[in-house]
Amino acid sequence: MIVLCIVGKLGAGKDTASDYLCRKYGFVPVSYSEIAHEKTRESGLETTRANLQKVSTHYRKTYGEDVFAKIVVEKAKALGDMVLLKEARTKQDVLPAMKEFGGAFHIIEITVKEQTRFERLKKRGSPKDAKTMREFLAQQKREEELGYFGAAEMAEFRLDNDGTPEELYKKLDELMKQMT
Repeated sequence: MIVLCIVGKLGAGKDTASDYLCRKYGFVPVSYSEIAHEKTRESGLETTRANLQKVSTHYRKTYGEDVFAKIVVEKAKALGDMVLLKEARTKQDVLPAMKEFGGAFHIIEITVKEQTRFERLKKRGSPKDAKTMREFLAQQKREEELGYFGAAEMAEFRLDNDGTPEELYKKLDELMKQMT
């Protein structure tokens, strides 16, 4: 069994890396943020970044810091031998998976320079993304205050993604060779 957890800051390329690993290697994704989206919709709120943060904070304070992680671990256990955890943010998001999956669990941080991440987000054009560098830095600061970079601090592997998607894919392929 291999359970990967892809982490990184806004615009780092987490989805690009995750999609590639699922497509090429057959990993089945489990998304932390989809759980937050579900809980936000259940609360009758629009799934904006601010509402997602507000609802996530509420659930963590009410049910424990690892509330989403416990749900993700249960889903992952039912999905087979190749599972990819997406959108983990805090240390509490990954600690239950580390405990449950032991040496089969690996955290991979995707890193990118700040300006490159901002340009990628502008190009992506999602309504949740910042439109100016000032907004981008404020979003990043808010996520830092919420502890959203804690999972990245625990990464076993770090892959630079300042290049092309193909360069990232090559790095992921090399990493997969090390793991299998």
